[in-house]
Amino acid sequence: MRRLTFLVLILAGIYSGYWFVGAQAVERAAAHGIATLRDQGWQVSYDDLNTRGFPSRFDTTVTDVKLTRADGLLGWSAPFAQLFALSYQPNKVIAILPRQQSVTLQGQRILVESEDLRASVGAGVSTDMPLETATMEAGATTLTSEFGWSAGVDRMLAAVRVQEDGGNLYDVYLDTDQIALPQALLDVLQLENGQVEGVVLDANVGLDRPLDRHIAPDALPALRSLKLNRFELRYDPVVIRADGSLQIDELGVPSGRIDLETTEWRVVVEMLVNMGVIDSGVSGTVERVAATLAQGEDSLKIPLSFQNGFVSLGPLPLGQAPRLR
Repeated sequence: MRRLTFLVLILAGIYSGYWFVGAQAVERAAAHGIATLRDQGWQVSYDDLNTRGFPSRFDTTVTDVKLTRADGLLGWSAPFAQLFALSYQPNKVIAILPRQQSVTLQGQRILVESEDLRASVGAGVSTDMPLETATMEAGATTLTSEFGWSAGVDRMLAAVRVQEDGGNLYDVYLDTDQIALPQALLDVLQLENGQVEGVVLDANVGLDRPLDRHIAPDALPALRSLKLNRFELRYDPVVIRADGSLQIDELGVPSGRIDLETTEWRVVVEMLVNMGVIDSGVSGTVERVAATLAQGEDSLKIPLSFQNGFVSLGPLPLGQAPRLR
């Protein structure tokens, strides 16, 4: 009995030492990340950073955190952020974010209010910490800009997973319900209904370099390939679906084909004209071509082709292709 007790005490001491060493390693990694951001010109401030959770978890909390890029055009702040990891699996982390936080985009401050916003990240066991999986989900979320516009979504699930065969290939998934559009966008599109019923995206993307700890917020990898397995946008009475694939060269010029299918195609053409995607001077031609292809139906199937730096909708040229970089 004494030997068993002695053995238990030794194992408990070893594990306690492991936990405290691990907790210090977590905090050193966080400090290293902050130092890296500062070296890249970011302003980083926070009130406190500590790790608890002995014996089974590493629970790291940072309070009153604020990140701002040197030019002030990009930033994020929150009253707290929490990272949770099991002590025997520290490369898989769950992040809990507060109900209210602030994001700055192009110098515009946006208040984000969300219910049950959380994310999880799994990284490979190496010094580069390559991304293996990432998931973010949220309940009702509202964005309110200091410039007066607002938008929101009732539910959102987003996920990224690395493909096992390598090559910087990732599976990407997005599913949302009830997206409330900003009034300014409704005015541009000349729409009365400001609610998108939902968006689903299932795609495979190829990048020019892996997603790992070396990625900076303002220096993301470039897109090199895109395969749309499923895209669906539901906006009463319109449903838009798309699938296909693109290859993107080093200049960001896409080549390939995306097959589009839509109900109420006349409404879609009107929206594209209002957005400036289709020039109003050729809108009549577009409608006649679409009517011919639709053969009197309200639904329409048509390819969007990218070739030699130009894009065409079915047989109709639309001009230069966008640069995807």
